[in-house]
Amino acid sequence: MIRIAIVDDEKIILNQVSRLIKESIDEEIFLDVYESSRDFARKIEKSIYDIIFLDIDMPEINGFELAETLTFVKPNITIVFISHLEHLVFRSFRFKPFGFVRKSYLEKDIDYIIDEYKKELSKIREIYFFKTIYEESSVSVSDIIYFESMGHDIYMHITDNKYKLKRERGKELSMKTLSEQFEKKGFIRIHKSFLVNFRYIYKINKNNVELKEGKPIDINPHKVKEIRDRFQHFSMMEE
Repeated sequence: MIRIAIVDDEKIILNQVSRLIKESIDEEIFLDVYESSRDFARKIEKSIYDIIFLDIDMPEINGFELAETLTFVKPNITIVFISHLEHLVFRSFRFKPFGFVRKSYLEKDIDYIIDEYKKELSKIREIYFFKTIYEESSVSVSDIIYFESMGHDIYMHITDNKYKLKRERGKELSMKTLSEQFEKKGFIRIHKSFLVNFRYIYKINKNNVELKEGKPIDINPHKVKEIRDRFQHFSMMEE
């Protein structure tokens, strides 16, 4: 679950930001909204949030003042500023915010911020966010058995399903990029068309790899030693 707070004295903006966040995050969220910055300030110390969207220009307590308190009592919290005063982006840097949302580009900026935040979550929580032609979803990396390339398509096999990954304009999706992303997480490129989670490998033979679940996968016989070495390396790290 992701715990989120939005603080903005404009009710229309509160509703728009809430809607955009809900549309951008596929997992369960806990969302609080505050139209009064003073109400939020009273609850700062006892509140538990992962990320807070703060309007800067508010009549009671402005966003910078709230951020100053937050960085003192909740130093690990993620702050995103919201404002129609775009020149304030430079002043916001002193609080090291995760991002800055311009009210004139609300949808575009929220979309970008949430996308970047999910990437950070992916690193911290070992969650992989992916898209198919039907939906956007997420899966625990430990549940991914292997990635498979078939022609121009890439499939992700998990414990109880298979997904055809969607290619997006401007974002490269290939076995090469997946290898770069997942090899540090315990995945082994056993073949040009297969990237396998070592946790699901049962046995490495001369011509194939037997998985704990599913049929054997052919490998390049010349890479058997390399595959075995990598498997041993990851196994020792897990002990």
